Amino acid sequence: MTAKTAKNSTDAATKAAETAMDASREVFENAVKAGTDAVSKMFEQANTVGMNNAEKTAEVYEQATEFGRENMDAFNAMTNAMTAGFEAYSKRMVESFKAASAFNMSCMEKLDTTKTPQEFASIQMETMTESMERSVSEAIELNQMALETMNKSTAPIKDRVENVMAAYVKNAA
Repeated sequence: MTAKTAKNSTDAATKAAETAMDASREVFENAVKAGTDAVSKMFEQANTVGMNNAEKTAEVYEQATEFGRENMDAFNAMTNAMTAGFEAYSKRMVESFKAASAFNMSCMEKLDTTKTPQEFASIQMETMTESMERSVSEAIELNQMALETMNKSTAPIKDRVENVMAAYVKNAA
């Protein structure tokens, strides 16, 4: 073999090696690009799923917060109605005790001025009858106030329970 032939053989071998290297590099670059694209697509999908889950979580949190706020509003309305009812009831009790005291003092004065046992017995019967009628009347009024207070104070809770049950039935259907 001559030097020229050896050089041509070396050049051909070098060229073949370079062609093989270029082909290997191209295959490697394509594989890296495909892997990068696949990972990027996977991260995009994961990000989309994560964002959707975050939005759903925020929506559920808002609903839970609203549910709790509505419960507290109903509880506060109930408490306010009970407080107003107790105040009115207490005020009415004080008025009743004052009226009863005045009535009893008036009866004592009438009884103190009697001159005969018959007059004493007559005034005592009138007083007892009037006292009983007043007591029954007061009891009816106070019971009516208590009933109104109960109805007003339970109405917000009743409405809240009805709304929750209606929503539950609607979601279950």
